[in-house]
Amino acid sequence: MNLSISQYAASPADTVLDFLDHAAAEGYSAVAIVERALDEMSAERLAEAIAARGLTVSSLNSAGYFLQADEAARRRQEWKNRRLLEAAPVLGAPLNLIPGGPGPGGLSVERARAEIDAAIEAFAGAARDLGARLTLEPIHPMDLAYKGAICQLAHAEAVCARVPGLAITLDLFHSWWDHDLDRVLAAPGGLAVLQVCDVACPEGAPPMRRPLGEGMMDLARILRLAEAGGWADVYEVELFHHQLDGRPLRQVMVESREAFARLAAAASDVRSVPSERAAG
Repeated sequence: MNLSISQYAASPADTVLDFLDHAAAEGYSAVAIVERALDEMSAERLAEAIAARGLTVSSLNSAGYFLQADEAARRRQEWKNRRLLEAAPVLGAPLNLIPGGPGPGGLSVERARAEIDAAIEAFAGAARDLGARLTLEPIHPMDLAYKGAICQLAHAEAVCARVPGLAITLDLFHSWWDHDLDRVLAAPGGLAVLQVCDVACPEGAPPMRRPLGEGMMDLARILRLAEAGGWADVYEVELFHHQLDGRPLRQVMVESREAFARLAAAASDVRSVPSERAAG
């Protein structure tokens, strides 16, 4: 099963070794690692623990957040970014970049994007020097101010075209609405990481990340597009513990694995009825 799951699904009480043990036991081929794992052990020890369980690392999350409110915050973020940048090649993982946005200080989005462009180029240079792979994640517009002023897939493609070695992390939660989603999935050569989840859109509330099969997305169609386009890497399930209604980690892993298997079977079934969106 070419499936990964993110450590974001683990609760604060789950150690990184708990997470790795459960992922291996449930048949995942890879894991996505988050920064807090480096609080528990060095990147070298973590790489050994991952390899000992027959796993690989689909992504390391997340560096960036370049536009900070004050000097102290900027220095803290720079330390985090360097820590992740040095860990990425040790783990053999692409480092996911969430660039940040203008924040509350009155910076215009145009100025923020100009500063982010310069910061990405400098950070990508540091990544090349260390032999680290770097990916850029476009962010849903509702999070533009703090998480990412690069929101559209086409914008991310343009940035990647300017910055050698930079590729895209496509998170369906952030890009499900994007007009270019089908085009990018049908020719995924610019993608380095493909993160999957479902999405719910409650009336009067922002979109919500949901477990596979528990939202409004035609995920079988999305898998079909990606497979037809030649995507051959892992699919990374990205869910967050605080959004999982108290479900324990092992349950989340089992349900995600089973739901993905159903979706993959539906995607490969040529007799399946096209969705209204695909038919339209």
